[in-house]
Amino acid sequence: MTVSLTLFLLCWTPVLLITGLAVIFRRPALHLSVYGGVFTLVLVVICFGMPLSAALSAALDGALTTLPLLLVIFAGILLSNLLISTGSLTRIVDRFLGNVHDAFHRGLFISLGVGNFMEGASVIAEPVVAPMLRTAGVDPTGAAALSIIGYAGLMSLEMGGIIVDVLSLVTGLPVRELGIASAWLGVPAMLIMAACVPIYLPREGKISHRLLLTLV
Repeated sequence: MTVSLTLFLLCWTPVLLITGLAVIFRRPALHLSVYGGVFTLVLVVICFGMPLSAALSAALDGALTTLPLLLVIFAGILLSNLLISTGSLTRIVDRFLGNVHDAFHRGLFISLGVGNFMEGASVIAEPVVAPMLRTAGVDPTGAAALSIIGYAGLMSLEMGGIIVDVLSLVTGLPVRELGIASAWLGVPAMLIMAACVPIYLPREGKISHRLLLTLV
């Protein structure tokens, strides 16, 4: 039991390392990826006894697998810069939200509505949603946070399918039971993410009304 608990806690150390470097030391994303990758490689080889060749092969496979995703993200960044520089993004926001004059409602529509729609359509939302929020009047920090928060709770359910398949293959447990458990675990994640949305939007009106509207 003690060994299992120790290994469980060790599994969290890469996440804690990256979080500390990002929040406390403000390191850029490239540094986080390098430090996190090297730390995880050392961790699995020394603490979990994984052969170095297997660990390197897994790292290479991960890099090749995520390469298409990185290309999509870069394309989204280029598209955002193009839309901003030509003024098209402002016109898009005005077109979408022409009849929505309340600043809170505009931010809510973009972060939850547009963000979830784009992610559901296999489009990387952040490079487009963050500039849209900025154009709608949200401060830079809030725009960056909401571009992720707006769909992160729902993504916990969407990504659950991959996790459930892997767990079923490793443990031999039935997929149906694992899927139901994963869905229930995803509900608090969605509600917590939604509850964080009003923090970054204009604080107009009663907090109870804004929170209830966001949760619904």
